[in-house]
Amino acid sequence: MRVILITLLLLPTAANAQNAGSNHCVKAEETCIGEGCNKRVPVIFGAPYFVPKLKITLIDKNTNKPAAGARMIVHYGFKWLEYPYYPDHEHPFGAWTEASYSTAACFANKEGVIEVDQFTVEPHGYYKGIYSIGKKPKFTTLSITYELPYVASSSKHCTTATDITRSQLEKCRRKGRCEFTLKDGCPAEWR
Repeated sequence: MRVILITLLLLPTAANAQNAGSNHCVKAEETCIGEGCNKRVPVIFGAPYFVPKLKITLIDKNTNKPAAGARMIVHYGFKWLEYPYYPDHEHPFGAWTEASYSTAACFANKEGVIEVDQFTVEPHGYYKGIYSIGKKPKFTTLSITYELPYVASSSKHCTTATDITRSQLEKCRRKGRCEFTLKDGCPAEWR
């Protein structure tokens, strides 16, 4: 009985996630991976990077149709110099470590479109010392991950991603409109 009640409580949330308004991705938050990462306080900061409002259309290349209802997440990547860099001894002066801010999952509308509000990435790191001189954290790329159905199955999905480079973002910022069409799909041999 308890399992049925929990399932029923979750149904409205799942239904709302699929409605027409759900193609709007909410503000990104820092992705925290690893033990104790929430306890660390940034000590070095790089130049903020402004990512304008985005409109992203996803087309399934296997059907050439909009990927309606596709689950999508937007990641704003940055890197910072980590020192000491464990577990390897090949980097005695530290190594660049990737980090990101990510939106919660949003779902493409029937046209395969998601909309993402503007966001300012604030690159930061957790080491400020002799090896970080001249090596401030910096924005790297925007990455969109999404789930698409296998060619012969709507119940099985693959997860893939597309990167939008810094130069592509700067070009669309100059134009005053940032719209991207991504065409991707699960490999045809996956069934």
